[in-house]
Amino acid sequence: MNQIIYVGLDELLDTRLGTIQTLCPEAIERVMDSGWTLRGIDDVESLSGGFVTNSDFTDRYAKRDVDVLKNSRPTLIARMIHSFVMELVSKKLTDPTIDDIEVDVNVWPYILNRSEQVAMVEAVCTVLDVPCDVNLVYTSPKDLTPAKIYGRYACLYIYGINDWLMMHDEALLRRTLAAVSFISPALYLKRPEEKDNIQVEGRSVSPLEVLEESLGGVMHLELVDVGCFSVMMP
Repeated sequence: MNQIIYVGLDELLDTRLGTIQTLCPEAIERVMDSGWTLRGIDDVESLSGGFVTNSDFTDRYAKRDVDVLKNSRPTLIARMIHSFVMELVSKKLTDPTIDDIEVDVNVWPYILNRSEQVAMVEAVCTVLDVPCDVNLVYTSPKDLTPAKIYGRYACLYIYGINDWLMMHDEALLRRTLAAVSFISPALYLKRPEEKDNIQVEGRSVSPLEVLEESLGGVMHLELVDVGCFSVMMP
C-alpha cells in the first residue's frame, strides 16, 4: 500500500504572503493585523487596506517566481506532514501492508537550477524532519490528474482545491479517489453570509461542510483552518 505524500512549495511556504511582500512590503503589517491567519476568503485588497489590489495580487501570484519564494516563510503544513509521517512510521512496525514512505514536493511553477534544487531538498528535509525520502517533482495542476494520483498518493496537501476540482471534475467521476485524503484550507470563494447555510436535521450546515460531505463518494476532502496554510506565527 503506497504511502506517498504530495505537497507543493505553495503549501509548505506561504507564497500568498510572499507575493504581497514582493508587491508592497509596507502592506505586510496591515495584512497580519487584519487577521491573515484567520481569513475566510482571499480578499487581499480588503486585508491590506487597499495597499495591494486583488487584481495586482492575482496577476503577480500567477507569475510567482524565485523572488516570491525568497519572500515566503514556512507554514504549519510541514508540522502536519511530520506528524503524519511519524504516525505511519510507527504503524509500519506492525503493519506489513505499509510500503516505503515518501514525500513528493512539487516545485511547479518555479524554475530552479540544479544548485537551487539541491538547496531546496536540503531545506525541505530540514523543515519536515522526517525519516523518509523526499523527492522533487514538477507537475502542473492540470497534469495532476485523478489517474496520476490513483495508486501513488495516500495524501495530498493542496491550497487551490477549488481550481483543481474545476479542472478534473469529470475525470474524478471516472477515477474516484475515495481512499485518498486531500487536505485543503477552509476558504470561501466569496464572502459567506448566514443565508448561505443549509438546514440539515435541525442544524445549520455551512457550504464548506456540504462540499466535504458531497465529495465523500469520490474523494476524502478535509478542509482545515487556513492558519495551517499560512505563515507560522511566533
